[in-house]
Amino acid sequence: MPRKKMVCDVCNNECKKGEGHILPTIEIIKSPGYWNIVASYGIMLDLSKIRNAEKEMVKRIIETVERLASFKSGWWICDSCMKKIGDIDPGIPREDAQEYLKTGVTPLLVALAPEPSEMDVARAIGMAVKAYQKTMGSSYTLHFTESDYILQKMRENFRPR
Repeated sequence: MPRKKMVCDVCNNECKKGEGHILPTIEIIKSPGYWNIVASYGIMLDLSKIRNAEKEMVKRIIETVERLASFKSGWWICDSCMKKIGDIDPGIPREDAQEYLKTGVTPLLVALAPEPSEMDVARAIGMAVKAYQKTMGSSYTLHFTESDYILQKMRENFRPR
């Protein structure tokens, strides 16, 4: 059986009884709204006293996106965060969450969701970089694109003959 009290995987607040949505990782990391929330919470910490802050920020964003993309279980999202995300239809995730609370069975939407591909991760990094740039304003300039990530991964995986 599922836990009686559910905690939002975005804001870490306890959800009220009957509240919540359950989503697969791929839906979360592909959501620009999610990255705007993460950036607004300042999860990457203040880098104002760090040398090469922009480079360090991009490194932290990449590490965070890769770590989040590896989550296998569904994400429990409270109503407040679901509204803030704004770009995911709450209907089915809400119904799935209610069913999960009753039965403890992972919804098919979550269980059968594909794992994020490198391209999904690259797009998520691009969205996260844009969200942080918007949040931080002009004090930092983050230069990193989806293509940069794909090239970096290709270099890491390249094995000369």
